[in-house]
Amino acid sequence: MIGRKTFPIVPGVHVDIELIKKFGYRVAPGAVIFREGESATKLYVILQGEVDIFLRVKNSQKLVATLAQGDIFGEMAVVDAKPRSATAIAKTEVKCLALGLEQAELLIKSNPAFAIRIIRLLSRKLREANETITEILSKDRRKHIAEALLAHAKQSGKKGFKGWRITTAAFLNEADNFLGMDREDVRRTLQDLIKEGYIDYASNTRDELILQEKLEMMR
Repeated sequence: MIGRKTFPIVPGVHVDIELIKKFGYRVAPGAVIFREGESATKLYVILQGEVDIFLRVKNSQKLVATLAQGDIFGEMAVVDAKPRSATAIAKTEVKCLALGLEQAELLIKSNPAFAIRIIRLLSRKLREANETITEILSKDRRKHIAEALLAHAKQSGKKGFKGWRITTAAFLNEADNFLGMDREDVRRTLQDLIKEGYIDYASNTRDELILQEKLEMMR
């Protein structure tokens, strides 16, 4: 962009003034920029102002982020063109760039700093998605192991006044050989359940586990 006027959206990232003149526009406070479920045809770069991002949770809108100058949103429009996954509403008066696929690609190719910003944004979203998946899998694993503990107790355990009592080694062998669970994953989950009071060791030798009544609530 040597010899051309540029506008700094964040330190190190500048946008050509001519691009702003052509694709920039203002949004009044409270105006909807796009709604969840709408067709996605543009990505947006905030030049001034703030934008609230909402997700529909059951029957209400939940505020999940407030974006400001230099932030990019709606970027999935240039990745997969699927319907919008959120609603964007101007929190203040907003000046932004609205770029279609062709314009976004040109900006990415001609502006390395902007390209890096897009890559970092997509990497962050991928990391957040992976963390969400990991959390879901962890909850499923905990529920699966809770159900396996109760089933094993009713088949092989002993009912006492403190709750079901099972042999630790026998359960680990069953989880490993018949339930398709990784032994180390099972051990880690058992430790978590102990810390949270769902189960406990019967003695210091840790040969037996006692299943507390509230374990039933995880099913």
